[in-house]
Amino acid sequence: MEQSGVVTAEQLNAVLANGGVVLVGSYTRTTRFARQHAGMFFEGRHGHLCVRRGRSSDRLSLARQADGSRVLLVNIIVHGAAPSTSEG
Repeated sequence: MEQSGVVTAEQLNAVLANGGVVLVGSYTRTTRFARQHAGMFFEGRHGHLCVRRGRSSDRLSLARQADGSRVLLVNIIVHGAAPSTSEG
């Protein structure tokens, strides 16, 4: 998966569903997400990138900017690729 600066919940969930791994790291902790965690990433009400945590959720970014970019509050490392959507 190319790191274009814009990471979406759909991209992260697709990587996980395809057998990839997503690492989400803060200053003190890194959490590993694998195939069984597909579907846990979602976009919040104001365009925040979020991840489910029990009955709650953690915000991973500030709201989406006008140009589509996000200011991430954590480091996200993706191992594996999302399935190709192009045909031919």
